[in-house]
Amino acid sequence: MKQKKEKNNQSSSGPAKPNTTSLNVVASEDEYDASPLACYFGAPENWLVDSGATDHMMPFGTDITKYVKFAEATSTTCLNVLGKGKVTRWVEYSPAKYRQIILENVLHVQGIQRRFLSTIQFQDRKYIIVLQEKNTTFYKDNKQLFSTPRRGRIIDLILYSEQPHIRPFLHAVTELPVKLWHERMGHLNWDALKKTQNSSPPLIGIRLDDSSPPHSSCEGCIAGKAKHCTFKSSASGSKSSTPIERIHSDLMGPMELRSVVGGFEYVCVFTCDCSCHIWVYLLKAKSQTFGVFKKFRTMIENLTGRKIKFFRSNLSRFSPFHSFSSKFEAPKHSFKS
Repeated sequence: MKQKKEKNNQSSSGPAKPNTTSLNVVASEDEYDASPLACYFGAPENWLVDSGATDHMMPFGTDITKYVKFAEATSTTCLNVLGKGKVTRWVEYSPAKYRQIILENVLHVQGIQRRFLSTIQFQDRKYIIVLQEKNTTFYKDNKQLFSTPRRGRIIDLILYSEQPHIRPFLHAVTELPVKLWHERMGHLNWDALKKTQNSSPPLIGIRLDDSSPPHSSCEGCIAGKAKHCTFKSSASGSKSSTPIERIHSDLMGPMELRSVVGGFEYVCVFTCDCSCHIWVYLLKAKSQTFGVFKKFRTMIENLTGRKIKFFRSNLSRFSPFHSFSSKFEAPKHSFKS
């Protein structure tokens, strides 16, 4: 066992083969997604600025031009270097202004999940990198080329595979009617819509045909500002002055989920018009409603020594309450004893 372990150590620390490149990789966690797909598809690209990397590295060989494939993949740690070449990218040096940078001898490494920029490679090409508390700035020939903000505990540089074009896209936006933008923006008012064009800078991606303001007959706005219809005055007058004289009731259900304890699906409530006190009963089925009412009536009348004179609810539509209505004389949903 000891001999086998020593043999493995010798093979891993042996001299590198000719025409190979040494590679040191340090694993680290940050707030960015480490998925290769997330790094590859679409722009912009996140390149991690690494002071410990000996070379620029990336996991995608298809992005490399003048690609030189190694005769045999070099394995220095747990990764394989498959080849190298040149990568051309664009970097933003001021708002909406870009310049091209060329990365030479970028390694195509199998197994890494991020793109790496080597500060040593930049320094070998006469770049000066200034690390500050919030930004990292790249200089060459005493001229500032670009800078990148620090994000948490890492420094990354946003690069683009093609030069972004902003102005042509803005001119290509079609003018749309004000009414359509009014609906798209959640029925935004006319003054707020005009500010999207007059603000400095104007809101990107909107071209407003403001030849005529939106009409006030927007169905959505009318429905949103509609008021509830008032209820008719109670035939028996104002609020009851005697406890349990007038009882209101309602039934909710069935619920989407049954209760864990008891398996209830319905809720029946009884409200005293005078005190606004509420009694709540949980039901497993709608057919239990009339039985619960009789139980409630017996309990509350024995407890208070008073009688229920008015019972108001839409529960009268159920057949058990039709038989109960013979004891109360009131039309429709109101029963009077």
